[in-house]
Amino acid sequence: MTTLPTSTGSHPTLGSWNPALALPLSASRYSLANPVWFVTVPLPPGAVVEYKFLRVSSSGSVMWEGGWNRKLGVECVEAVVKGVWP
Repeated sequence: MTTLPTSTGSHPTLGSWNPALALPLSASRYSLANPVWFVTVPLPPGAVVEYKFLRVSSSGSVMWEGGWNRKLGVECVEAVVKGVWP
């Protein structure tokens, strides 16, 4: 079974909390020294969004990240946000 890490959140660009619309995270920059999954998302400056990481299996089951929602205030045209989820 394949598991795909994704992210969804409060903004329509992030899928509006719908796991079926969650954005897949890319591992193209992933290495042992830099274990980072990423996604590029267009968000308007001044937006405040909440988001969570998800794992979606090939069977369709969804595992949501626990705890509080992550929050991001978009202050500029491009930002890098890092988060850890075991």
